[in-house]
Amino acid sequence: MPSSPQTRLPALDGVRAIAISLVLWQHAGILFHVDASSPFWRMSQAGWWGVDLFFVLSGFLITRILLKGTPLLAFWRRRAARTLPLLYVYLAVAAAYGLGGGFAVEQQPWLNYLTHTTNLHVAGNGYGLPIFGILWSLAVEEQFYFAWPFLTRWVRGGIAWACGALILLAPFARWVVYNHSDRYAAFHVLPFCRADVLAMGCLLAVIFANPRRWSIAMRFARPALVPALAVLGAVTYAALGPWPIARFELLWVVVGYSLVGLSCSIVVAVAVASGPVSLRLLGNPLARFVGRISYGMYLWHSLLAVVIGGLPIRCGASPRIALWVTVVLATSALSFYGIERPWLRQKLEPR
Repeated sequence: MPSSPQTRLPALDGVRAIAISLVLWQHAGILFHVDASSPFWRMSQAGWWGVDLFFVLSGFLITRILLKGTPLLAFWRRRAARTLPLLYVYLAVAAAYGLGGGFAVEQQPWLNYLTHTTNLHVAGNGYGLPIFGILWSLAVEEQFYFAWPFLTRWVRGGIAWACGALILLAPFARWVVYNHSDRYAAFHVLPFCRADVLAMGCLLAVIFANPRRWSIAMRFARPALVPALAVLGAVTYAALGPWPIARFELLWVVVGYSLVGLSCSIVVAVAVASGPVSLRLLGNPLARFVGRISYGMYLWHSLLAVVIGGLPIRCGASPRIALWVTVVLATSALSFYGIERPWLRQKLEPR
């Protein structure tokens, strides 16, 4: 994603901060076995749509880079420098934890973890350990990073049409997988089932590249922000997780996912416009800091929750969660400044 002041959109770091906060909120209740009967923790079940925010952002930022004509090898080299070093450090630390008695290391599908195919393993076998199950969404993004550049070069002037096709086909793919897979998670983690949310972000980038079209789009996006927030608020208030109650299930899988993705896209579009309100809310120093270290937060949070949850200290869930958030922030900041940023700078130096 862009890193220079001239190309970086500060409000998007704030969107990342919201996305990672939603993910941590959802997983805190699960990982620390919080009583889900309270309204706060019941609603946390809807924190999964934070991942959809990340998907929209990825589609927008990656397509924006590709539309500038970035050579594919340079693009992939940058993506590898951005994502792989910290991922491999995380996997090494997780393996060390396993060897120390945390889990059976030999029973883990390490090849999937190393090759960004964890989502395929999850689709066939379930999520497994939380410290590795989280890698499914990173796998979806990396598969997108690999395939989408080819498609943008192939269709060239028809990228918007390609986005539209993916937005229309993904709900059908979810319907097919839902009806034919005996694994409940498959329609949630397979790339072609989540392509609509990614494609919505890609379409935003195509529109953003044309000032006239972007001006027209914003005439609709700003008024649509209130309904979009209402949808996301309703999903959260009703505690609709990725798999809601049975009588709404098929409709939710086919239509609900796209509706949430569209709502997230409207939020991102308004943030991209960087008006005074969005800049104040999303571009403040704290939000930008959390957004910049959000990749590390996503990687470290499950493992750190398992470690902190197992500490021999007498306290309730709330103090442990507070300690967990603090340690996640500190660890992610250290990994950002010690691993992520140095690697990215090294790979971008002129040769």
